[in-house]
Order: sequence, then structure tokens, then C-alpha cells
Amino acid sequence: MALLVAGCGSSSDNGASGNSASGKGKPSGKPTSKVTAPASTSKPVDPPATSTPPPSPSPTPVTASDGRRYSACADGTCEVAVSRPVRIAVEGGTLSVTKVKPEDSMGFELTFASGGGGSGTLKGTCGAVFTFYRGGGAGASSCGTDTSAATPPAPEPGALLMQLAGWNSDGAAVLRLVSG
Repeated sequence: MALLVAGCGSSSDNGASGNSASGKGKPSGKPTSKVTAPASTSKPVDPPATSTPPPSPSPTPVTASDGRRYSACADGTCEVAVSRPVRIAVEGGTLSVTKVKPEDSMGFELTFASGGGGSGTLKGTCGAVFTFYRGGGAGASSCGTDTSAATPPAPEPGALLMQLAGWNSDGAAVLRLVSG
């Protein structure tokens, strides 16, 4: 009868241990033979290459046609750069920019003297438009992606339209207002 022993590892007894042929557990003085695993003949496998997605293109900075001249909005039609909370007089009301997160979003509140208005957050520069009706009521349009260009909205009778046109090179929101 044959006994086959296999294993991995090393022995800490320098090969001087083993059982005698008599089976009494005494060392025989003969070194025991060690079984080692054959060396692998296959080449190590390199981990798969990781691909880093290309950076998304930075939006082209937009220039506000009226700069920071908020008085241009008094008639309800303007394009101004806003980088901090500010109150802007608009035709028949007040637009309060409540917060600006550069390259992200702009919070606002709008109130008309005759009633109506609303509040919200403009985010993305794809051309979404908030529409506020001077007699009350509001609406919003959305768009597909944040990377498409914002086309100026067409005027609507009795409404003030508001759009985030983009961001200027200083990180200010370019706010577009169109009165109808």
C-alpha cells in the first residue's frame, strides 16, 4: 500500500523530523523528502487596462450683453452676469437672486406688484425657460442635455421669461430675461 502526501508550505524543522519506519514517532535520522509544486509555465496575466473616460468638454463661456448693469432689466428684457445674491427690478416686479453656485445653478424668487411670481432654481444651460405670467401662473420648459446651446426664448404677451444662458469666464451666471 502506498501513501501519497501532497501539500504546500515549508517545514521549520530543517528536514530532520519524520517518523521512523517502525511507526513509533522517533526520528530516523534520515531527512524526509519534500514535495514541491511544479513551477507554473503560464505567463502572468496583466490586469485589464482601465480606460479613463475623456473629460467632458467645458462649456464655452457666455458673455452677458448687458454685463452687470442690472438696471437694463427694468423693462423686462436683458442679459446680465450674476455672481452673488442680488435684487433686480424688472417690469412690474422684483427678481431676487438668492444664491449662485458657479458652473452649477442659480436660485431665485420673482414677485410681481400685481400678484404672481414664483421661485426655483435654474440649472443647466441647455435652454430651459421659466415663464411667469403677470396675472398669475407660471410654467417651465425643459430640454434634453446640459451641453446644447441655449437659444433665446421668443417673447410671449403678458409674460416674463427667464433663462440661464450659461456661465461667463468669471463663473458668473448669465441670466437672460425676455418680456412680452
